[in-house]
Amino acid sequence: MKKVINVEKQTRLSLPRTIELVLSGVQFRLFRAAITVAIISLAVAFLTTMLGESVIARNIAIAINEETAPRKLLDHWVSRLGQPITTDLLTTQLAEADPDSSEMKEFAAWGNLPSEQATPLVAYAQEQLLYDAYFLSLNEGDLRSLVGRPRGAAIYGHLQDSAALETFHTQRAFVKEEFPTSREEFDTFLNAWDTMAALQLKIAEGQALATNEFRETLLSGLTVNQYLTTCPDNLPELIAPMGFIISPADAITVREQASLALDAELVNQMLKAPMVKLKAKDWTGEESLAKVSSDGLFKFLASKGNAEAFIKELDELRVRFAEELDDEDVAKRLPEEEVQRLTQSRSFVENFPLSAERVAEVAKWKLRETELSDIEAKVSLTTDMSGESTFSSRTIALISVSFLVCMVGIVNAMLMSVADRFREIATMKCLGATDGFIMTNFMLESAVQGVVGGIIGACLGAVLGIVRSWAAYGGMALNHLPGLSLLAAAALSFALGVILSVLAAVYPAFVAARLAPMEAMRIE
Repeated sequence: MKKVINVEKQTRLSLPRTIELVLSGVQFRLFRAAITVAIISLAVAFLTTMLGESVIARNIAIAINEETAPRKLLDHWVSRLGQPITTDLLTTQLAEADPDSSEMKEFAAWGNLPSEQATPLVAYAQEQLLYDAYFLSLNEGDLRSLVGRPRGAAIYGHLQDSAALETFHTQRAFVKEEFPTSREEFDTFLNAWDTMAALQLKIAEGQALATNEFRETLLSGLTVNQYLTTCPDNLPELIAPMGFIISPADAITVREQASLALDAELVNQMLKAPMVKLKAKDWTGEESLAKVSSDGLFKFLASKGNAEAFIKELDELRVRFAEELDDEDVAKRLPEEEVQRLTQSRSFVENFPLSAERVAEVAKWKLRETELSDIEAKVSLTTDMSGESTFSSRTIALISVSFLVCMVGIVNAMLMSVADRFREIATMKCLGATDGFIMTNFMLESAVQGVVGGIIGACLGAVLGIVRSWAAYGGMALNHLPGLSLLAAAALSFALGVILSVLAAVYPAFVAARLAPMEAMRIE
């Protein structure tokens, strides 16, 4: 009689029971798991720090753009009203202009152009900047082989010659830098060059005539800054016939900023008065007169009490001028050096018109503008100041290497875990564990370590990102902390850490799953 042997299906553990088994295994091998968690934490912390600094810098860039907008508006109108525009600057402004903006209306008025002629200049200027950047990126040898001696905009005039253009296209094959567009697009650009360049020149000449008219009819010997501090409320109407377009609100902002800038210069000029500079040495605590700077003086004057002391000192100096310099008998008894200092200081002190409140206000404004300029210079290294974050190639390489090292570390730790657990794996297989279960077990173990390491790394990286940003940008980093963006950066880093952990465990898990039970039993 034959004995019937029934082969039952292998028992499969539920996912909760599998996770419970994995957690107990992690606790049993806590030291090795801690090493893997530390590797993951460091990689995630590094990425979170870099991303955190980037989003904070982007937020600061946006805030700086908003806060410095009035000052930049003043700079724009001082340049607009006081200086003829160059064709290079005109090209840049055209490329950045909105076709429907007041700036484009100004260009059309100066060039006496209908809108249908002015609008295509925007796209053409953008294309020109693209080609300008290409030619600037070339070394002198490559540039000479392509276009010979011409430089700048003269290159496009040179390439109007068919022989020169053919030489350019032929030599391009020997230049490493990739050309930004196709040959057909560049040829189309060149075909329109004479027409577009003539239109740009016409606009530049019209703007030069407008600035000349403004200078002759309104300035009356004043500088543009001086005029803007006292300009009438109807400034938009006064300059509109010249082609300049400014809104009433912008005119008020420009007047306020020009007044602050001019008053700040008046305060700064006071350092040329020897008697004031001597007092400023004591106020700022500098060791010598040579170290007395406008920054130190503005820091002192930012306090209302200090500003009042400053004005009081000027009042006392005015009294001394009347009592000592105007009285010849008294003046003769004074040391010659003292008389000289008083004489040199007199015109500055007697013509100083500001009150203590205004001095404090101007000092605070000047310090804030200086602070924003310093922060702007630092932020521009990581963003383009429009709020778009950028990573340098060096930073991207560091992030890539850190994650590569992390993956290698995890693979190595998991392979060592497999080697240490040959008998355990063999026993599980003898008890009915499938290859899929063994592989799932190892990958879940790595995922658990990835979750723990990711949480630690994301929290640590976020804190480090905030601290580093605070060290670089000061209180502005905390005042404009992008909570949601920072949280998203930490979440992204955490997710990448977990995914990396699981992917790194695939090969070790596969090795463990392929082990034969009897072979694993024989390994010591």
